[in-house]
Amino acid sequence: MPNRLKAAVICLFGALMLMMPVARADTPADAATALTRQFYDALLSSMKQGQTLSFDARRASLDPVIRKTFDLDLMIHLAVGPAWNSLGAKDRAALQVAFANWTIDTYASRFSSYNGERFDVGKVTDGGKGTLVVHTTITPRGDAPVALGYRVLKGRVIDIYLNDSISQLAVWRGEFSSVLKRKGVDGLLARIHELAAKAAAGQSG
Repeated sequence: MPNRLKAAVICLFGALMLMMPVARADTPADAATALTRQFYDALLSSMKQGQTLSFDARRASLDPVIRKTFDLDLMIHLAVGPAWNSLGAKDRAALQVAFANWTIDTYASRFSSYNGERFDVGKVTDGGKGTLVVHTTITPRGDAPVALGYRVLKGRVIDIYLNDSISQLAVWRGEFSSVLKRKGVDGLLARIHELAAKAAAGQSG
């Protein structure tokens, strides 16, 4: 449904831009564009098969392209923040697995049907600190387009922005750092598992 898709997309994103400490961009603009187009093609394919694919089948189909598109290990590192450096290897690995599973569950759940939505990839701009931002829009049928920017570092996406300003990483960092401080690694893992379960059940938050 168009409104459901729009709400789901907006639900994925939230606060200010988080910058990366890298000297200069090393991803060609055409490569960043191609990466984003391939990701959108995979989402559209999944949506158009929504009537015939189960959740598990969509998940299996999207898993490799999501892992190719996003630097999931770096994203959970950045989302946790400075506390990541004090975590042991076992805790880091557990968080990486949980975060990857949640991300894949979310896309498999929210991009599950097609009703004439259009995915457009536009210009590429300097994202600062060695990154590029690929500007795109997702337009639900009969509704206003949703602007999304994909921030690319070393050939993979590390953040997504809504309307060129709202950073998903910043939202996660606000929540994850708080949970980690109050409840430790086990509490953060429990929260990510809870989010993954809700995504798989077609719920949000």
